[in-house]
Amino acid sequence: GSDSVRGRAGCSAIASRSGWQAAALPCRSSASSCSPARPGRCARSATASTVSQWGRQVSDTSWQVPRIVTLWCPDWAMVAARVPLDQPAAVFLANRVVACTSAARAAGVAHGDRRRVAQAACPTLHVLERDVGREAREFEPVVRAVAELAPRVEVVEPGWLCVAARGPARYFGGDQAFAERLVAVVRETLDRIDHHADRPAEHGVELGVGVADGRSAAGLL
Repeated sequence: GSDSVRGRAGCSAIASRSGWQAAALPCRSSASSCSPARPGRCARSATASTVSQWGRQVSDTSWQVPRIVTLWCPDWAMVAARVPLDQPAAVFLANRVVACTSAARAAGVAHGDRRRVAQAACPTLHVLERDVGREAREFEPVVRAVAELAPRVEVVEPGWLCVAARGPARYFGGDQAFAERLVAVVRETLDRIDHHADRPAEHGVELGVGVADGRSAAGLL
């Protein structure tokens, strides 16, 4: 950000907190009332070199939006409960479904359903209450495995993480190759901790992955 510093004669200059050189802006006062020798006044005519240098620093590469790979498991609350995914079960928060198994979805249960609606769709539904602490503990092995591929890992919430993609993508041969490797590592980790990730696709852990400039854009893919 920048602060606008105004003198008594209505002159203004832009002073940056990041150490940029101040660039004097045109003054609306008369030339006689605006003198650089008088305190609180700015020079009416800024040198072209100062303005151009300030402009170059604004367009520095540090302002570029980072390339991000986002990976999430929409039913992580269910996965963390270690319930076999081929059994109808759902996790509830505030009396609504926040996660469910693939078997429960096949029976008609959906995210956001009220408990009575979910149980009406699937009378044999196994009901679980959400445990955020358990979800965080179960997600730790996944984070450690991903950190071995890329050092900059951000956990948004249990079941959802973001990774800076530029360096790892170059190493693995591109965004798609890195994303595929990321998914494979997560599935291997879930398999080792007995989350049934090796089951057929219709009863496996659902994972989503997106690559874009910025976390929000990556999460939309």
